Amino acid sequence: MEDEELSFFLEIVEWKNDSMKLNMNFTNPLQVSVGNMNDQVVCTVKNRFLFVSSQSGKVLSEDRLELVKAIPRQVPKGVDVEALNGNAASTGAAMKGLMIIQLVA
Repeated sequence: MEDEELSFFLEIVEWKNDSMKLNMNFTNPLQVSVGNMNDQVVCTVKNRFLFVSSQSGKVLSEDRLELVKAIPRQVPKGVDVEALNGNAASTGAAMKGLMIIQLVA
């Protein structure tokens, strides 16, 4: 896959004394995690001294400088993921039954 297909933008949606939440908005979300395994995002803090708690005055600890998270498969807005997975499972089962019938006939 080419790099331009996985372009994304980060949005800080929440920043508290002890946490930060980011959203990743992909320009081509249907290309994310399309294989058998989910893609991963790795976030590495280069300067931990930029993250100082306003309550305790402590800086970000060494063991929290890298975060690795799996990115679930993306679907278009308004699509029910559970219904989509159910349809895929039932279609797969129907295809297996069709193949068995063809082999026996």
